[in-house]
Amino acid sequence: MSEDNTRTTLYDLMLIRTETVDNINEITDFAYLIFIRQPGTKQSSYIIAQANIPLATLILIEHEASVGLFPNYQLQIRHIVNGEENLIYSTYTKFILPKNYNLNQQGSNSGTAPTVSVQFLLVNPIAWNMNTNNSFNFVFNKQKYIAMDIIEKYYVEEIKKKHSGNRPDLIKFQNFADNSTKNTTLYNQITIPSSITELQVPEYMIDAYKPYSTPSLWLFDTFNFGNYDNKSNNTKGEIPIWCIMLNFYNAIDTFKKYDISNDLDITQFTSRLKIIQYNDTLKEFIKPNAVVSFTDIANMTQKIELFGNLPFVSRVDNTYEKQPNRTTSLHIKYNDNLKEAERRIVDCVELMNKQINQIEIYETINTSPEWLQFGCLYNFDRDPKYGENLFEYVLTPITIFNIFRRKSQKDTQMEHMMKYAMLRFNSKSPSSGEWICDKSELSTPVGKCTYDECIHYRHHKRILHECPNDKDIHCPHNKFKNAECK
Repeated sequence: MSEDNTRTTLYDLMLIRTETVDNINEITDFAYLIFIRQPGTKQSSYIIAQANIPLATLILIEHEASVGLFPNYQLQIRHIVNGEENLIYSTYTKFILPKNYNLNQQGSNSGTAPTVSVQFLLVNPIAWNMNTNNSFNFVFNKQKYIAMDIIEKYYVEEIKKKHSGNRPDLIKFQNFADNSTKNTTLYNQITIPSSITELQVPEYMIDAYKPYSTPSLWLFDTFNFGNYDNKSNNTKGEIPIWCIMLNFYNAIDTFKKYDISNDLDITQFTSRLKIIQYNDTLKEFIKPNAVVSFTDIANMTQKIELFGNLPFVSRVDNTYEKQPNRTTSLHIKYNDNLKEAERRIVDCVELMNKQINQIEIYETINTSPEWLQFGCLYNFDRDPKYGENLFEYVLTPITIFNIFRRKSQKDTQMEHMMKYAMLRFNSKSPSSGEWICDKSELSTPVGKCTYDECIHYRHHKRILHECPNDKDIHCPHNKFKNAECK
């Protein structure tokens, strides 16, 4: 971080053709360059960019694309510290011009070579090849495997062996999940449709064979700034491709915790832009308190189960009345076994209704690019009055955009910022619940206050909304008289 008043960290970007061609200049005059990492939405991370490209270079790129040639380019990012450049990132890419790319003929005439402003894509060469290769089937003659083990074998025996060459550290795998929720169904054969490419195999496996009891996300994190194992050699700016599996069930207990409280670059320059409520608007996750029909697709057998307790109806006087019968139903199709199908209902309802709170959109400016990573929990929450960190690790990223943008029109140096979507979980710490005041005899109504506005703010304490053991009793952990656990 520079020591000036703006506290702006600057970077130089360079895109170099790996094959030497006469009179072809490197690309250094970027307007922006954005790393897009969206597990579950895209199978692989990719880059969108706009730059002033030397005209001769652009003509060559257009010609090669027209005949189906996509040679490799090397993207280098250098961090500028006290006027000196330090290579922090280096990767190989394919340069892709969109079919209707934005050609701005005005461009600029900086230096000796005329340039044209062009929007384009950069994709990883390995991901590019995987997206052109057909998929394959798995047949095991000596041993049966569960779905998650087959996904790991696919990574080790197919992708890593086939695409990493003599660089075993080039492609790595990291699984962020509560492994106690693995699907235990055993298979001696997995069938992948011929229309599925190598890049799409993990997503297909997740959807068809459900390796965990709740939905998972997968990403070939081909463009990233962090090493998930903290062991990779990054002395030359080379960062490996990471195959990332994300499962959010019990994430608040299983994900790694990252403390931002002492990092001024994050705490001072982060702002929340938007909150997206996570609501069950279609009432899909209430239906398990109903008659559930399970259908085994393979054997075409059906079984009816009564799932959950009978529903309650709220009365005007704030009491509840249990209904004599069930009014909703749910039809579940499965291709593994009934036990796993039932567990998926229980765990999905738990995840969606009790663990996930909402989605929040954040922005951090003037920050280094490597600190925010998938599979980590972050403690953004602060005391609204005193600014103290609450040390509640309840936020994890589900989308990350690393944005390099031009500092000024006259300067090719770049600033870095991040925009990202975070999944907020319900806290399990004793601080979650409802605020009360020790001086409640002075508050109105007695026993409660509004927390932010209470003049006795420093005397606030939390009471739990739920009893720790989830028992339906008069909860001794709730200070209100006769309050029942929810």
